Amino acid sequence: AVTTPSRLTPYLTIAVPAVKGDKVRSGIAGNLAGFTGKDVIIGIIDSGIDINHDDFKNPDGTSRILFIWDQTIDGTPPSDFTFGAECTKEDIDVGRCTHKDFMGHGTLVAGIAAGNGRATGNGYLPNRYVGMAPEADLIIVNATEGDFGLFSDRIIEGINYIQTRAAALGKPVVINLSLGTQDCPH
Repeated sequence: AVTTPSRLTPYLTIAVPAVKGDKVRSGIAGNLAGFTGKDVIIGIIDSGIDINHDDFKNPDGTSRILFIWDQTIDGTPPSDFTFGAECTKEDIDVGRCTHKDFMGHGTLVAGIAAGNGRATGNGYLPNRYVGMAPEADLIIVNATEGDFGLFSDRIIEGINYIQTRAAALGKPVVINLSLGTQDCPH
């Protein structure tokens, strides 16, 4: 059947309340109240992140991104690996980090997980383009190759990288892998 185009809209405004994320952050959810991701790290292995996006900055303008390991480019690799380029929070804050998210998917995933709404001027207003954990810090790994492929060995190394850095900071970590394929039967 042929259909006409339909209007699409971003649904982060209804996704967070649908899973009661707004109640958890606001204090309405009883003993789960006040969970905003503060003192937690979210690790994302994807296509990278837009380091200049306001949703990943603190109120003082400094980055909430603690580390980026871009496995796809040459540069200064992390001390425990022999390839890629690593940026620290300091590198990002002073403008030394040149990492780019050319696909945008990693930035999208990071926004859903930890965007704080600063880019749209919403701050922490419930239901307005604020991610699930708006005060969480981030560790990002760009493991994409070519047409957005991620190789399993690079994913495992990315998990190790994120866990090692979070452990060194003494903080709990949650790692997101937004992966899937259309290559096999369903």
